[in-house]
Amino acid sequence: GGGAEVVMALPPGAVVERSDAVAADTDRLQAIVARTDTEAGLPVSVAAQLRTVRRRALELVGGQGFVAVSANGEDVAHATVYGTSDVAQIDDVATLVDHRGQGHAKSVVAACVADARARGAQIVFLTAEADDWPRHLYAGMGFVTVARTWVLQREGVVPEPRRAQSSASSRRPPA
Repeated sequence: GGGAEVVMALPPGAVVERSDAVAADTDRLQAIVARTDTEAGLPVSVAAQLRTVRRRALELVGGQGFVAVSANGEDVAHATVYGTSDVAQIDDVATLVDHRGQGHAKSVVAACVADARARGAQIVFLTAEADDWPRHLYAGMGFVTVARTWVLQREGVVPEPRRAQSSASSRRPPA
């Protein structure tokens, strides 16, 4: 909670362990994302909207999604790297609840790093909630906090609805 996020970047020389995560096409990626969104309790309409936004982002800025596969061949985690030049952002990192703690998140993040570096990224970054455990996972992989951001919003303030004024109502009748 609290609305604070940290921006974490991987120093250029940082070595990230090899990954066995695999590149996923849009349909495969969307299938596992739908499962992790459902587990996270996102309303169906919100989850569908997010998948559309993520797909468009990949189309606009380029990048690649990766999935981690369990021993029985099931896709159990995902992450996406956005961008194809000097700067790349890793986002949408999630693991199905029953498969957490087995290195799958590390695997998909490592695959994203390798992909970004292969495309020439000098800066690879991600964001994490400042008070949540994933930032420790990323720090353990070599990411360092380079900035902190806050989401600020006024609570209890409802904007006034705009009144539509037709051009006819603003005309005065001829005198």
